[in-house]
Amino acid sequence: MELLWSTKLALVMTVMILFTCINTDKVMGMTVCNMKQEGLDACKPAVSGSNPPPPTPYCCDSSKGADVNCFCKYKSSLALKAMGIDGNQATRLPGKCGLPPANC
Repeated sequence: MELLWSTKLALVMTVMILFTCINTDKVMGMTVCNMKQEGLDACKPAVSGSNPPPPTPYCCDSSKGADVNCFCKYKSSLALKAMGIDGNQATRLPGKCGLPPANC
């Protein structure tokens, strides 16, 4: 019985790891919430760490066409955390760029 339980646990853990990898791949894709990878990369310093620097002009330009409310669904994403991005800071980024804030 012990072997059956540990086999099920191993299977569940494997599925969870695969699911996390798939979600990470979606976030790291070419476009997320109408924002291209280059823009995401440019904005990462402004949404990472405990005291991030202000967003760069390139980051803010890249944010102009983004669907900022779309980022709300990633706010608690494990994929963002794995990339070192603070979801709360990410939803505040538009306001720092002088754009309408996300409504989460």
